[in-house]
Amino acid sequence: MKKITLLIALLVAYGTQAQSNFEELKSEFSVFRQAGDQDGALSTAKRMHRLALQEQGDTSYWYALSARYIGNPFYSQENVDSCLFYWEKSAKLFSEYHPDHADYATSLNKLGVLYSDLGDYAKAEEYHLQSLAIRKKVLGEEHPDYANS
Repeated sequence: MKKITLLIALLVAYGTQAQSNFEELKSEFSVFRQAGDQDGALSTAKRMHRLALQEQGDTSYWYALSARYIGNPFYSQENVDSCLFYWEKSAKLFSEYHPDHADYATSLNKLGVLYSDLGDYAKAEEYHLQSLAIRKKVLGEEHPDYANS
């Protein structure tokens, strides 16, 4: 009986330890980005994306956020197609599963910036207005991110 109890305790402890610390990965990603290390940022974002899928599934907040994070280094590297793919994926996931989250607004805002860079101002405005509406609803008009929109 003691062996079974010990085995269960070890399995529970291992299961808890096996879960990823997504806040830590988010911080690691930010450090790479601030240092201008796009390859390191991309590697961390892809690892976060893979772990979020494995541990939480393709509808999780972290899976949606990490898709946007993957796009960020591509934007810095001017890889428009890859950036667009991941930022649109992130926006779609947030739209479907986390529509009232400030990070959804950020994903839309980034798409607006990208389309503005590409000269598609009508599409850029559409994304910026959607971002603004979400930030107003979620954060309020006094929040700095609302003004940024």
